[in-house]
Amino acid sequence: MELISSSLVIDIGASTTRVGYAGEGSPSQLLNSCIGVRQLRVPQEGSSAENYGQSDTTREIIFPLNFSQRRDCVEVVPALFPSWRGAIGKRKIDFNPVYTLHEEAFENLVAISCTGARAAPFGRRGDEVYLNCVDPNGSTRSPESTLRLTELCGIGADLREQPLLLSEPNIHSREVREKMAEILFESLQVGSLYTAKRALLACVALGRSSALVIDMGASGLSIAPVSDSFVLDQHVTEWPVGGDAMSQLLSAVLVGHNLPVHPSFARFSAQSRMVKVSLDKPGDWDNVHPSYVHWSRMQTLSFLKEGLCRVADDPRDVALAQKPIALPSPQQQAKRRGVATAEASGSSQLIFPCSTPASAAALLSGSSGVEGGVMELPDGTRLEAEQLATKLPEILFCPALVSSVPGGGGGFPGLPDAVRQVAEAVETDGNRDILSALILTGGCSCIPGMVERVNRELVEDPAICGGQKVRLLAVPGSSERRYSTWVGGSILSSLSSFQAAWCSREEYEEHGPAVVQRKCY
Repeated sequence: MELISSSLVIDIGASTTRVGYAGEGSPSQLLNSCIGVRQLRVPQEGSSAENYGQSDTTREIIFPLNFSQRRDCVEVVPALFPSWRGAIGKRKIDFNPVYTLHEEAFENLVAISCTGARAAPFGRRGDEVYLNCVDPNGSTRSPESTLRLTELCGIGADLREQPLLLSEPNIHSREVREKMAEILFESLQVGSLYTAKRALLACVALGRSSALVIDMGASGLSIAPVSDSFVLDQHVTEWPVGGDAMSQLLSAVLVGHNLPVHPSFARFSAQSRMVKVSLDKPGDWDNVHPSYVHWSRMQTLSFLKEGLCRVADDPRDVALAQKPIALPSPQQQAKRRGVATAEASGSSQLIFPCSTPASAAALLSGSSGVEGGVMELPDGTRLEAEQLATKLPEILFCPALVSSVPGGGGGFPGLPDAVRQVAEAVETDGNRDILSALILTGGCSCIPGMVERVNRELVEDPAICGGQKVRLLAVPGSSERRYSTWVGGSILSSLSSFQAAWCSREEYEEHGPAVVQRKCY
């Protein structure tokens, strides 16, 4: 089948965004799915007495964000993020309270990541989007300088000339989909657009038209049945148990052992004295916005987690991993730290340290490694972490452990039961062909031992899919499995048979944002 290249593919996840050209085997850019917003006060023009001392507030957009670098007074705004307040028990989740599209963040993320304007705001002349090629000192940048910026962030594409394929969450939302189309066509002047659900793109990456897709992402777990290249919206389920939940559990365990987790931008020397830090004034980063501290801490936790975790597969290891976690209560943690509770300060999602013991200094920088069940921190501190290494990913399989996660996991029943519920609903509707293949994708699927454990729990247990023979499909390479949604978009948008599916600008001008409902599945 003939392949057509040059279209753009963007996969926006809760944590990272992947950008690149169709036909390529991997994305060209991996960026955080958020922007930074800094409020600036600019003095008003004129010297009249009534204007004396007054100023206007402007907004500075910062993208991409490097959370290893400290930035004062910068609020982090994610582009597309889920809210799990609607996930109660086994009730179907309504999309509207789950995903929120922040229009400014989405627009800047797409524009800058595609056009390549790193650390320079994109502007408009009339209906034209252009790169700001002027240095802060007022001189015009040379073509070579502009090219270097493009190499650092973005792919130097022309949104008006190249079609754009955009991934979207599996749970359908007409409002979010149409708002994304409106921004892309009206503000960014995209020439052609297609939106596709992430589960469908994962199927395309593995050459399947029907499968049950299990996406283990940062924000949560998604189970989506795909039949004849259509995602069955009524049977899609999502749970707030994923990479972020593991990071939060790791944070609670470390804080419970007096090992505070600092943001990745924090720097301490080996001679740093121990100081007490209140929740209101965390360390020497008083001017850093709480959202920036939170994202930076999550980066530290993610870094440690990726070097630590492995999935238990031996029955004895599984039994040990599923033992309850003994965590101190929030009041006990606060007493150990000598500060007020997080709830009392209004920052329940942020845990700030009160001291910096020598054994915790390694959490601030460097790399971590695990050998023989021992986690060695960069300063040489060795922590016995064999049980912790398997217990973090075990929250995907054991409902009893999910209660240890902040928020309680929204009533998550465990992966086997969650898949069984979807399989029963699909079988009732007569779509047994879906259950012939299970596709495993997402960042958490790359944890060592995850594929083998999922195969044992789901494929080798005939009761999961009603006695039907099932195959587990997972790309061998961890990087390909992590980015399989983007790879599926790259394949789909390069097929010659797909070119008639694009929503053109002419169709948008005739039908409005509703055109994506009519042409995108």
